[in-house]
Amino acid sequence: MVVREIPANTYVLFTFNGPFANAGAVHAYLYSTWLKDSEYELAGLYNIEIYDERSHGPESDDSITDICFPVRKRS
Repeated sequence: MVVREIPANTYVLFTFNGPFANAGAVHAYLYSTWLKDSEYELAGLYNIEIYDERSHGPESDDSITDICFPVRKRS
């Protein structure tokens, strides 16, 4: 197990179903739609992917994965 300290921040959370390869669609939606339509901008150049008990392997259609992106209100 790898333990990392997560910086205090405001995060937007996206949840997707299916293989881990579907994460690309989440990133595409964030950049092409969500950021443009929201009051927020990215607050860092990282994301946090959460693989917990809902994950059934990288290619499983039954997996559920969360991705968090740090954001801040636009000034």
